[in-house]
Amino acid sequence: MSEPMTTLLEAWRSPTYDAYAEPVGGVYSEAAWLRRLGPSSWLIWGVLARNLAATRGPVAVDLAEIAAGIGIGGPNPARPGSTLHRSLQRLRVNRLVRPAPHTGRRLLVRIYAPAVPWRAFHDLPDHVKRLHVATFQTIPAQPAGHAF
Repeated sequence: MSEPMTTLLEAWRSPTYDAYAEPVGGVYSEAAWLRRLGPSSWLIWGVLARNLAATRGPVAVDLAEIAAGIGIGGPNPARPGSTLHRSLQRLRVNRLVRPAPHTGRRLLVRIYAPAVPWRAFHDLPDHVKRLHVATFQTIPAQPAGHAF
């Protein structure tokens, strides 16, 4: 059994994307974000978001228990390089979770699936691009100074 990794989750709000209320485990998220994040990160994000949705507020969870529940646990799931560690890092890089500033174990979690970023959008298959446009009524803008 691994050491408990109790973490307090809080919703990371985004007025831009919360208005669409696109579920983390929904069709768009599965089609667009799963391919970008990989299965472990996508599943962890879904579990974290569902825990927040179920409690409607901050909730303490055991990340080691969540990791074990989706099949990526082990004797030390918090160690650098573990699947849990890499999965959480992937979520951070994609701005789906972030540590709360000036705190210990507090994690802010996007509770709704945002649109994928511009570069990721252009890597999507055509049917997922159409789903993106139908969901968000827009194509992501190219950031200034970025060449395709």
